[in-house]
Amino acid sequence: MDSIKPYVQLMLPGHCYDTFLEDLNFFDVDCWKVFISKGLGYGIILGSVLVKLPQILKILAAKSGVGLSMLSIYLELLAVTSSCAYGYNAKFPFSSYGDSLFMLVQTSIIAILVLMFSGRTVTCMLYLAIQSAIIWFLFLSGLAPSDLIWALQAANMPVVASSKMIQAFENYKNGHTGQLSAITVVLLFLGSLARIFTSHQETGDLTMILVFVVGTLCNGILLFQVLNALLIVQLSRVVFSYCIIIVGKTTL
Repeated sequence: MDSIKPYVQLMLPGHCYDTFLEDLNFFDVDCWKVFISKGLGYGIILGSVLVKLPQILKILAAKSGVGLSMLSIYLELLAVTSSCAYGYNAKFPFSSYGDSLFMLVQTSIIAILVLMFSGRTVTCMLYLAIQSAIIWFLFLSGLAPSDLIWALQAANMPVVASSKMIQAFENYKNGHTGQLSAITVVLLFLGSLARIFTSHQETGDLTMILVFVVGTLCNGILLFQVLNALLIVQLSRVVFSYCIIIVGKTTL
């Protein structure tokens, strides 16, 4: 049991390990909150490893990023970079912010693909240089002031809202959701919703909680657009099939 204790304590830190597994007291509400929060946190991190894979595969298959707003992608990159830097420098549990690290990697890949497929190679190289410099400054240099990192995290609320609303407006303007992946949008909505609880439980940081509240509301708008687009497509197919049947019967 001692050999696996460190791994079990990832889910049951502090006295909760003793409470559940040694005292066999399963009625401690606070420990259940910790256990659920840790489970959700690591589940979100696990999901975040693949959350944008459908979007990446959709861009690769189409060899196009049509329908995706680069401004929205840049703002999302700023948001996830700030969130990850904030959690890292504040020494919060990795389960409370680790998904932002994987989101950062995947969103960077999306930015690169969209720029490359649109023929903006120079812009892509410039983006890589700037993003690398920002990551070095915020994570590795030790030069970033804590006030700056907090300010970036606080700015995430309008940044996240702007990022999502720009994409929502792009969808509205185009009359469709383009290469926006429905699976990715659903996962982002569920992840940000769960993060409200885990952030409250594991950090108690109001700024971080509010960022996820805003993110959930905005992801909800995108989710509505995607589901609405899918519903229209399905209804169109049903109507078309019905018309074909009617025409077939008429000709007979």
